[in-house]
Amino acid sequence: MSEIWDASVLVRTSGQLRDHGYAEDLTSAEIADAREQHERMMCVFTADVSIDEVAPEPVFPGCGFIDTCSGDVLVSTTLFEVKAGDRLFRSIDVRQLVTYAALNLVSRPHEICKLGLFNPRVGIRAALDINELCFEVSGKDAITLLSEIVVAISSGETSR
Repeated sequence: MSEIWDASVLVRTSGQLRDHGYAEDLTSAEIADAREQHERMMCVFTADVSIDEVAPEPVFPGCGFIDTCSGDVLVSTTLFEVKAGDRLFRSIDVRQLVTYAALNLVSRPHEICKLGLFNPRVGIRAALDINELCFEVSGKDAITLLSEIVVAISSGETSR
């Protein structure tokens, strides 16, 4: 069974519910807002694929000075980062996605063809082919850029 985000801040994993301990700190307005954003995410992420192709929190093995980490959601072969603030996307958001793609290059736990950002609060999203995005930000194809990132984070010459 796939994990599914629930606005009540419970996560279903293999039939078990895991409470992350946030629900008691939320007001009814915050819970309503979370439910609305959850519904928007589910509509966007399942518009063209079945729920079985939606994988929240895909794990990327660590490399060099970057520890194992999780992205937000992998929809088929598109890795999305969800930015739910009241703002537009920033370059740091793109750098985060490219870093996940570089980590993925090392051990290839996931097939990633596109990188995307989605803001359920503002209602905007963008997704680009990984090669196109890498070329736009660096003038290099994905394999070249991601390989250079892997070397940089694992060489021992980069300070934390």
